[in-house]
Amino acid sequence: EDELECPCIVNDTRTECHPPIDCTNVTGKTELECPCIVNDTRTECHPPPTEEPDIEDEEIQADEQIDITSEQIKDKKNQTTNVVENAIKDAFNAKDLDGNDQDSLSINVPTNEVYEEETITVSENKTYILQPKEQYSENPPVLRPAEQSTKSLVKVEGNGTIEIKGFIVEYFQTKTTLPVLKTEGDAVLRLTNVTLSSDKRVKDLESQEITVQPSIQTEKTTPFLEAQGKIVVLMDVVIEPSYYNNCSAILLNRTQSANNHQFLAENSNFQVKINNPGSQSFINIIQFTVVIKGSIFEGLRKNRNEKIMNSMNDIQQETCEWSSASVSIVNGVGFFESTTFKDLSEGALKVGSGGTVTLKNTVLLFGNKPADSKLGRNIICLGTTASKAQLLAESSSFSESGVINMNKWVLADRETCKITGSLGNEKTILYTPQIQSIKANGNSDKTGIDVVIQGKSLFGCGKLYLQVSAIPEKKTNEDPTVKQYKLEDVATSWESDTLISASIVEDELVQKGKKLSASVLVQTADNSLQEANIIEGGSNTAEVEGFEKGKSGLPLPIWAIITIGAVLIVIIIVIVIICCVCCW
Repeated sequence: EDELECPCIVNDTRTECHPPIDCTNVTGKTELECPCIVNDTRTECHPPPTEEPDIEDEEIQADEQIDITSEQIKDKKNQTTNVVENAIKDAFNAKDLDGNDQDSLSINVPTNEVYEEETITVSENKTYILQPKEQYSENPPVLRPAEQSTKSLVKVEGNGTIEIKGFIVEYFQTKTTLPVLKTEGDAVLRLTNVTLSSDKRVKDLESQEITVQPSIQTEKTTPFLEAQGKIVVLMDVVIEPSYYNNCSAILLNRTQSANNHQFLAENSNFQVKINNPGSQSFINIIQFTVVIKGSIFEGLRKNRNEKIMNSMNDIQQETCEWSSASVSIVNGVGFFESTTFKDLSEGALKVGSGGTVTLKNTVLLFGNKPADSKLGRNIICLGTTASKAQLLAESSSFSESGVINMNKWVLADRETCKITGSLGNEKTILYTPQIQSIKANGNSDKTGIDVVIQGKSLFGCGKLYLQVSAIPEKKTNEDPTVKQYKLEDVATSWESDTLISASIVEDELVQKGKKLSASVLVQTADNSLQEANIIEGGSNTAEVEGFEKGKSGLPLPIWAIITIGAVLIVIIIVIVIICCVCCW
């Protein structure tokens, strides 16, 4: 029969009911339906890179050099605060001998000085280098915004380029809505051997020594660095810890003017303090290609009293799932090599919609968990159906001191996140419960069964199930009747990750007189249930004892007969006694 005789229906197998797919427009079609083409925008056509992406990091050179002299420092120094004011800005803005702007200039400054500056603007076709006369000095120069300034310290526009070497760069001394360092358009910013600090340095008038004072502005509300330009490079950079309230320390956010936005960090140290709940990631990456290698992200806790959880159940309810991360990538590419994420209580990495991330096997993640909790927070991988997230990672990255952790603490939605590498072969990527023993007995009232489970990593994150099976008494090919119970629903005691007590009341399956067994199941990454792992020498299955028969060990019908017989005997004895009394 053809389509004219019978219209097409659901699941119709006739060829004419399945016309060829039009792949002239691949939007909304899968790779299986339409193969990838040149300039294909679909996420699955751009898998995570196996090799380091090329970053256009070229040595910055200047045509002219100017040394700021001690006499110029003296003229620019505020004698009350002992800081040098606007010496660098004025040097960059100085005209040459012919009265023309200097487009390519290197400024060399004395060390052991504090420089306060109004905005240093690097405009179109300008190339600047700012460095101390002595590289790697024990007393590096300090650069910060002017005391009452609310405008960016350095602003790079158009195709302007600047490199800052060997400085301590400080945050604002007052509240503002702008970042300290900002790039736009096709701008290039390079930081080499630079420390980004939220603390204030003061140079003593008598000793001429520079000392550190705690920052007055304790919570930061704007990024230290906001890059909308083309390239940002951090070499040997240290970001000292600070509190960022609802903002990132580094924000990489693409604009439309540059074709390829890139960020490279090498041999750098990112010191991350706990941010307020719901705040932005420490590094927030949107539509950038990012390469980070030879670096470390290390969490530092707030120096204030934190709520101590009294029971593990409280912790579990708050931290089994999380939404924060120290590094977040959306619609961008991330490539990490020889980089460590450790002790990050807000989480390590988040791969969002359109994010494509590669973690080489030299990447390490460990100790990333909230205070006073054993529940980790390594990676979130969560895209959308239209724009999936992709993660290439190896199981060996989740290790400490050479020992691979069975608990990966990766929170992923397999519908919107594609995971490859050996991590993609793991059945359980959040955590892996291990069972040492399980015991099941009828309770004292014979109204149900009590179960005791011992093992490791028995966390209450909604992944553990207790399976009870009714085993047929006769040897038949019939499969046992089974039922699964979510452990959170039946647990009576759960004070640690090594011991759980549970109780199941009589129901349509759990009934006296049935031969029952109990085992522990775990929900896998694809949401199916499988037998939990067993510790060597342990067991994950136990027959229910003391419940399958009546109280004397006899079947229930026999118990009923005995009870009725006993009642009849008592009645007969009473009648005999009454008769004897009457006859007497």
